[in-house]
Amino acid sequence: MTLYIEHAPGAFRAWSDEPIDGVSHPRDIEQIWTSEGLAAIGLYAPAPASEVPAGKQVVSTSVQRVAGMVRFVHELVDAPLLVRRMVRKSTVQARLIDAGLMEAAYALLTSNPVHFARWFAPDQPNVYADDPDALAVLATIGADAATVMAEEV
Repeated sequence: MTLYIEHAPGAFRAWSDEPIDGVSHPRDIEQIWTSEGLAAIGLYAPAPASEVPAGKQVVSTSVQRVAGMVRFVHELVDAPLLVRRMVRKSTVQARLIDAGLMEAAYALLTSNPVHFARWFAPDQPNVYADDPDALAVLATIGADAATVMAEEV
């Protein structure tokens, strides 16, 4: 583990084996000394950072003293919203036709009024590539979902 030195009050950087107050210390000092002994000469093995909350992402990590404890601290920002990829239903149908599976897909869709209505809704010409219902239909008819829902070129 990398030790950090407090080179100014509240300012930490990775320790690079340089002498401390004119005294050279062995690199394995962290296995030999207690955390209290290390702290007495300004060296610290920082505690882990807090968990990253849902909806946030880490942009940087630093070492800081928090409530008297030296620890890693993440700088967080809101995570970008994931953009779900869509595929045109006409592309899905063409791929099912090419695979010889359109008849099976149509039979399955017409046996479930909700799935039929969702699929053939004229104002919804696209389907999410990760749509659970669409993936379930593809699995049921034995289609390769990765191929059928692949990105359009």
